Amino acid sequence: MNNLSFNLLKCRLTLLVLFLICNSVLQAKSSPLLVNSSGSYGALARKDLSYPVEKIYIHFDRPSYFLGDDLWFKVYVVDGITNSLTAESKIVYVELIDPFNKIVKSRVVLLENGGGAGEFGFHV
Repeated sequence: MNNLSFNLLKCRLTLLVLFLICNSVLQAKSSPLLVNSSGSYGALARKDLSYPVEKIYIHFDRPSYFLGDDLWFKVYVVDGITNSLTAESKIVYVELIDPFNKIVKSRVVLLENGGGAGEFGFHV
């Protein structure tokens, strides 16, 4: 085998190994948690018990508002794995931010069993 064909083979093998590594990493990042036959999440769930992950959802009473309207909202905090309401957090900070990234108004919402509500008034 001459030097040129050896270098081509070496280059192809290097690219193949890089492709397999990248593919493995991407699959690991995008795959959901694997549940074993007993229905538990295994070691990954135990790790999440020590560092819980929560998601916050907010929905509003209307799709658009005018000056003088009140913006009513509900907040839901759910477990990051099971997507069920969680009672881990007791408060949520909700901020209304203008297009220039300035905080216009803020509220502290008390949570009860993973849910809470609040409002922003836009009175003239």
